[in-house]
Amino acid sequence: MEQPNIKPIRESGDLYQLVEPYYIDLRPFNVNKRFTIAAGFEYDGATVPRWFWSLSGISRDGIHRAAALVHDYLYSVKGFQGQPHRGNEITRDEVDKIFKRMLKEVGVASHRVFLAYWGARIGGRFYWKD
Repeated sequence: MEQPNIKPIRESGDLYQLVEPYYIDLRPFNVNKRFTIAAGFEYDGATVPRWFWSLSGISRDGIHRAAALVHDYLYSVKGFQGQPHRGNEITRDEVDKIFKRMLKEVGVASHRVFLAYWGARIGGRFYWKD
């Protein structure tokens, strides 16, 4: 899986900006959707509280960069709900499962995948709401 080209946003210290478009094909994840995340998209990497980094071994950036980008983007558009191609939305559950599978595919250790996935399931419900 190709990693996205990102740069830290110095003013914030906690945000990254996508430098060039990132193309993703979700068909291997059993979701019939291909899309582009436009250059300039800003996100916080893996949304992991700093105190949890040492416990989980998961930080904001690393081999999970692509998974975090796709997950944050899909959360930002709420799985394309309300977008022009109605009927092809992705549920929050599907988004989190895509995140989990992407983490596995890049070689994140299974215990870290477990922690990241359940962190997304528990914490993500607050971000998905309108």
